[in-house]
Amino acid sequence: LNCIRSLLASIMGDDVYRPGLDMNHGFVKEIIKNQIDRHEYHLAMEERKMEYKNEVKSSFSRESDRPPAPIPSHIYIPPHRRLSGGNGINGRKRIAPSSPVAPGMISDIEELRIREKVRSQVKALGDIDVTALGRAPSSERTSSKALFNLNIAANGENHEIVVLSTDNPARLSKTLSRKYGLSEEECRLLRETLEHEIETRVNAQSSM
Repeated sequence: LNCIRSLLASIMGDDVYRPGLDMNHGFVKEIIKNQIDRHEYHLAMEERKMEYKNEVKSSFSRESDRPPAPIPSHIYIPPHRRLSGGNGINGRKRIAPSSPVAPGMISDIEELRIREKVRSQVKALGDIDVTALGRAPSSERTSSKALFNLNIAANGENHEIVVLSTDNPARLSKTLSRKYGLSEEECRLLRETLEHEIETRVNAQSSM
């Protein structure tokens, strides 16, 4: 191997032959963008999970009628990049940090665009009505299999689907995708959303 490298260096010149991964290659940048996409989706789903937990606590709490504190929708900033005495978020507008995956490889504007796109896709899956089902009597909650209502906007119309505790996320997402003409990416996001939401609600109801 060393002989081959020496031969290439002698033929191509030391300045031309550079063994190793080219971080400026488009394929590498696509990998980084995909990692940012997955990271932002995970953050968005965790925020929705916390929102639901707060909704449930508020619905069943008899000691206080105070609404739960809103969950801020912000862009994650690694601890080593946070400003002391603050959360690193501009009060007037959201500014994305340099990618923690490969600093300098993706511009702040491009990373912000990727993260905003992910959040808009998650939001497009539909809002979840937790109040109607969350405030049902305890006897009904025990016997009922309905977990939440999922609203899907397709073909200019809003479609409401009741998701049951026995629904399989993968099967249900494929069925809804075929019915409403969702793309493969939208089908994947829908499946991951159903997995998170069903698991969260089943765990929340079992702990009550």
